[in-house]
Amino acid sequence: MAAARAGVRPAVLSPELAAALAPFVTFRHVIPQSYGCTFDERELAALELVFPRTREMFSREMVAFCELLGSS
Repeated sequence: MAAARAGVRPAVLSPELAAALAPFVTFRHVIPQSYGCTFDERELAALELVFPRTREMFSREMVAFCELLGSS
C-alpha cells in the first residue's frame, strides 16, 4: 500500500504514514496470538500518545487518495 503500482495506481500511504502505522499493525498481530498475555503499559501509553496524529495523517491521506481516484 505504500508502494505505487506503475500504470495502476499511486501509493496509497506515504512512507511517513506507513512508518507511523507500523507499531499499530504489530500490536494488532499480538492480540490473536496472545492468549493470557499481559501488555506492556508503557507501550500502550506510547501508542495512545501518537494515535491522534497518526489518525489525522491517515484521514488526510485517504481523503487525498479518494479524491485522486475520483479525478481519474
